[in-house]
Amino acid sequence: MMPEQNSTEKPSIQNVRIMHENFADANEAVIAQFVDDAWLEVQDLFRPKYREIACRYLAAHLLLLSADTYRVKSEKVDEMEKSYFASSRSGFDTTPFGQKYKQLLDQFGKGSKRIGLVVV
Repeated sequence: MMPEQNSTEKPSIQNVRIMHENFADANEAVIAQFVDDAWLEVQDLFRPKYREIACRYLAAHLLLLSADTYRVKSEKVDEMEKSYFASSRSGFDTTPFGQKYKQLLDQFGKGSKRIGLVVV
């Protein structure tokens, strides 16, 4: 169960940066753009208390997909050769952050089938 909090503000660049080692050297403006894009998407999809965490995971997913190092299987310096991992996954399933975002959307998104009943 997610902690009860009112997440009406976008996550900070630093909160996204610390989510993966590849993000340490990422350009701040690039992270900010992914956060802004993700924030626009989560506004209509999530209740306010889940928007910040959903935005963080979606921004991290987008950032990781944009990082060439995430998909590179091997590199060869002499004669510049690069090979990439082949993936049968698509969409949110391509990164662990996308998978978590999808889980949040299924559980806490406005269209989720989760029923908020407490049985005593």
